[in-house]
Amino acid sequence: MEIERASEMGFCFGVRRAIDLVERATRERGPLQTLGPLVHNRQVVDRLALCGVSVAASLDEIQGEIVAITSHGVGPEVMEEVHSRGLEVIDATCPFVRKAQVVAQRLGKAGFWVLVFGDAAHREVRGVLGWAGEKASASSVRPLRTSSDLLNLWHRSSPTD
Repeated sequence: MEIERASEMGFCFGVRRAIDLVERATRERGPLQTLGPLVHNRQVVDRLALCGVSVAASLDEIQGEIVAITSHGVGPEVMEEVHSRGLEVIDATCPFVRKAQVVAQRLGKAGFWVLVFGDAAHREVRGVLGWAGEKASASSVRPLRTSSDLLNLWHRSSPTD
């Protein structure tokens, strides 16, 4: 077997866009904070810190007037809280994540149960669940071979009355 090493690596579109938005904002406006790490890459977060981008673990830690939303996005409750605090928002949510949020919201409002496959503790999944509303849950990825598998998953995910 031959293993070939890639000559270069890069980021996906959403991550590149988030980095570009925040870099541009710091050049134009000065230091700012992101609500959580902008991306899952320690070297990028460290490099952005040198440009004046710091990470806030919660809205209570935001010290300036500008907050950047990470590429993972946030739920509607977080956005409402950001706006109620009068903060200016740089929304670096990946457009593909935003599309998932919009679809989850539409399905939730239409009465569908929204099941998101992913870690319920991950900020991207939490954001999508937030947009879906009360009829939503997350489940870690596991094989679904039959309709019974899906039904069993739904029963475990849906709340009891």
